[in-house]
Amino acid sequence: MGLFKPNIEKMKSAGDIKGLIKALGHKKDIIWCASIRALAEIGAPSVEPLIEVFKDDDDSKRAHAAIALGHIGSLAVKPLIKALKDDDSVVRKSAAFALGCVGNKRAVEPLIKSLKDDDSVVRKSAADALGKIGDKRAIEPLIEALKDDDSHVRKSAAEALGKIGDKRAVEPLIKSFKDDENHVRTSAAEALGKLGDKRAVESLIKSLKEDMFVSSSAAEALGKIGDKRAVEPLIKSLNENMFVSSSAVEALVKIGVPAIEPLIEALKGEDSHLWKYTIEALARIGDKRAVEPLIDKLKPDGLVNRDTNQSVAMGLAKIGDKRAIEPLREALKMTETILRMTGPKDIFWEDKKKKEIEIYVEALEKLGVRVIKVGPNACKALHNGRCVINGRDTGPCSWDPNNWQSCIVVSANRDFFR
Repeated sequence: MGLFKPNIEKMKSAGDIKGLIKALGHKKDIIWCASIRALAEIGAPSVEPLIEVFKDDDDSKRAHAAIALGHIGSLAVKPLIKALKDDDSVVRKSAAFALGCVGNKRAVEPLIKSLKDDDSVVRKSAADALGKIGDKRAIEPLIEALKDDDSHVRKSAAEALGKIGDKRAVEPLIKSFKDDENHVRTSAAEALGKLGDKRAVESLIKSLKEDMFVSSSAAEALGKIGDKRAVEPLIKSLNENMFVSSSAVEALVKIGVPAIEPLIEALKGEDSHLWKYTIEALARIGDKRAVEPLIDKLKPDGLVNRDTNQSVAMGLAKIGDKRAIEPLREALKMTETILRMTGPKDIFWEDKKKKEIEIYVEALEKLGVRVIKVGPNACKALHNGRCVINGRDTGPCSWDPNNWQSCIVVSANRDFFR
C-alpha cells in the first residue's frame, strides 16, 4: 500500500466507498479490519463495489471483501447469488465463500447448483458454504459430492455433512473410508464423530490402524460416540505415536467408567510406553478403583521407572484419594535418599531426580499435605550443619546455598510434614 495511511472514520463519514475498498488491501490488520466494519455499516451501497473486488489480483483483498459482505448480511445475498454465475471462477468462489459468511438460507439452492460448477475450487467453496449454513436440503447433494473427482471437494463435502448433522450421511461417510486420499478419510472420521451414530463404530475401529491423521480422528470420533466396544482397540492405540495416543486418551476419558477395568489390566503389562497414557487416562477419569493399581506402580528405587513415577504421582494427586499420601511420602524420602547417597556424579541424572522430588512435593500438596521446603541455611540451623535423613546423620550439608530445591531433602523427613 506504499505511504497510503487511510483515515477510516473520515472516509466512512464521507461515504468514501472507493477509499475504504482500497484500504481492504492494507498490510496492517488494524486498518483493513476497520475498513471492513466501516463498509458493513455503510451497508447496501457497498455491496456491488465489494463484489467487483473479487476480480482483484490481491488474494487478501478479495478475502477481506468477502468478509465485509458477510457482515453486511442479507442485503448482500441477492447480488452474491448473481455473482455465483459470473464468468470468472475466482468471483464465483469468493461469492460462495461470502454467502457462507452471511448464512442466509436463500443461498442454499444456488449453492447446491454450484456443487456442479466446472471449477473444483468453486465446488469446494460451495460445499464449505453449505456446511456453514446448515440447511438439510443440502444433504443429498453433499452426499453426491462425496463422489466428486476432486479430493478437496470430497473433503469439504464430508466436513459439511458433519456440521449439518443429518443421519442420512452416516452410511455414505462410512463408505468414504475407502477413499484413496487420507485427508478425505480423516474428514469422514471427524464427521462421523459429530453425527455420533453407533453404526460407524466398527469402521472407526478399523481406521485406528491407519496413518496418524486418520487414526487420531477415528479415536476422537469413537470418544464422542462413547461405545464400549471401542475401549480395547483404543487402549492398543495408546502405544502409537504421541499424536494418536493423546487422541486415544481423550476418547477413553469420554467413554469413562467402562474403560476403567481394561485400563487397570493394561497397567499390569510390561510395556512402559503404554503406562504413561494408561495412567493419564485413569487419572482423568478419576475412578477410585485406580488408586491401588497406581500405587503399585510407584517404584522410586531406580532410574528406569522415573517417568512412570512422576506420572503416577500426578495421577494420584488428580484422583485425590488420601490413601496415596503415605506411599507418596515414602517415595519422596527414598528418592531424596538415593540422590544424597549417590552424589552429583551425573548432572543429567541428578537433575532428573530433583525433578522427580518436585513432582512428589507438588502431588502431596495437592492432596492437602503441607510440605515445608527448607534451604541449606535452615538445614544447618536445624541440624548443626549436618544432613539428617530418617534420623540418620549422612554428613555435612554442602548443597548450593542459592538453590533451595537442592536441599529439599530436609522436607522429606516425617518431622517436617505439617
